[in-house]
Amino acid sequence: MYKDLRKLLLLLVVLLSIPLRGGQNSNNLVLHFDASNSLSYNGSGNTINDLSSSDNDLKMMGGVSFVNSANDIPHFNFDGNGDYLK
Repeated sequence: MYKDLRKLLLLLVVLLSIPLRGGQNSNNLVLHFDASNSLSYNGSGNTINDLSSSDNDLKMMGGVSFVNSANDIPHFNFDGNGDYLK
């Protein structure tokens, strides 16, 4: 009985020591922007800064607007009338 318990305990230790894959993969990103990150968009102007190392900043065109907090989720609003990011 103790032998089985030791094996089970060893299995649990091994399983709990394996790191779970999480986070974001940032390899080879062409563009990364985040409406909730002030480094990406500071809340004013029409430039969205690229957070990746690719330096692909965006311009909000045609009336794209920034909504700071709808349901506590900052986002960019496209009203469907010629809005785009360039």
